[in-house]
Amino acid sequence: MTMPEYMSLIAARWETIGLLFAVLGTATFHIPDDDPVFTHNPWNIDRRQLRNISVAVSEICCQFCNHSGFTSDPLCWLVTQQTVLLTLMAGKSDFRTWQKLGDLSTITYAIGLHRPSSNLEEKCPFFLAEIRKRVLACAYSLDKELATTLGLPPRICSRYCCIELPLDLSYEEIIATPSEVEQALQSLDPNGWNIKGSLTLEVRLRIALLTSFMRENILELSMSHQTDDLLDRVEKMIKDSREMQQALPLFLRWTPSESESNFANESRSLTHLEFTYQEFLLYRIVLKRLEIKLQGLIDTSCEIISTLLNLTTLRTRSAKSMQDVSWDLCYMGLPAAGILTTELLNKQSTATQLPIHSRSQMIQKLSIFVSHLKSFIEPHEGIYEVAQQGASIICKVLDQVLSVGSLESVALASGTDWPENWFGNENLDIGEDDLMPWLENIGWGQDPWLYFT
Repeated sequence: MTMPEYMSLIAARWETIGLLFAVLGTATFHIPDDDPVFTHNPWNIDRRQLRNISVAVSEICCQFCNHSGFTSDPLCWLVTQQTVLLTLMAGKSDFRTWQKLGDLSTITYAIGLHRPSSNLEEKCPFFLAEIRKRVLACAYSLDKELATTLGLPPRICSRYCCIELPLDLSYEEIIATPSEVEQALQSLDPNGWNIKGSLTLEVRLRIALLTSFMRENILELSMSHQTDDLLDRVEKMIKDSREMQQALPLFLRWTPSESESNFANESRSLTHLEFTYQEFLLYRIVLKRLEIKLQGLIDTSCEIISTLLNLTTLRTRSAKSMQDVSWDLCYMGLPAAGILTTELLNKQSTATQLPIHSRSQMIQKLSIFVSHLKSFIEPHEGIYEVAQQGASIICKVLDQVLSVGSLESVALASGTDWPENWFGNENLDIGEDDLMPWLENIGWGQDPWLYFT
């Protein structure tokens, strides 16, 4: 069966109609407000209205499917796209996103994506088998992202699944004729990466899947009650993470010499950011569980901020969308900024204290980081309020650090009394005693973000 034949069979199903609207809602995040689709449509529908309609219609279609009691590949696609849409609209720390992820994990198991059948694979068209790999990879990666964000147990575990890396082929290539597919396969290396060194969507999905395997181990370590061999396990996982990074293709591989200059390659920037974030999470576990601040926590925090600034520069120069970077600025950048701002306020002489020249550089980089939070994250994004609150707090910390004689008056730790009128006339909706921890633990309900205890 070809892709057109398959689509003709599912075109009139509720799953496909819902999927169409879910994709439409997602697309509104990548279309500017002044686009003719919003300014010259006969229904006078703006971006917000179109997005709300898309969410409502896709959910109605999903409910029709649920009432039927049947599962299908298109239904799994629909729920996957709905989960992605909710992360954009409400953010990763919103309960609705976590709830929809539960639906996605349920249907993933119900349809059998976690345990591919060899007999089914032989009868299945190539494009459908490859799409199933991508859906499972996407669901697994989303599960690890949200579980890390909320500090909750993951719902899809690799020990119960057979998760394969999708091939680095475009959708146009996987739905092509058998001869064209065979030709496209010749453009891949033995491990399934493209040999052109291109940063494709498939490359990003493969990287997300690889880091998610490590993220699952990090989550298991963070939620374990045993702390006897915690430092040894963290050291081993950091070593494994670095070996995994060095095993990547050359166009994704990062070398220490590149840390001293701007990356010339966005692929390496994105990949390095993901793996640095892995190490940051591990050092954060040591701080939370053992109350030991290792130098690696400061170093990875600095590296995350530096890489994010470099990445935004590359994107700005090439006039690319900042949508993907905005999520990294918030979910990776804010926790790292929380560590660094805490360190800037700490006047104690410790082994992890920032050197004078590093303090100066980090103040400059944090200032630029704040400007990016205010500029690149737009009001219609689900993370907007969190980003703006974080930016306001960092600004106040920087003002305090740079003010004359401030270091003598600043408390040494986040649990001490803060100067009077620290918040000024702004209402940040957080208590004074939670000011610095808020930067590191942006939470949902009673499950704080990255609070691994």
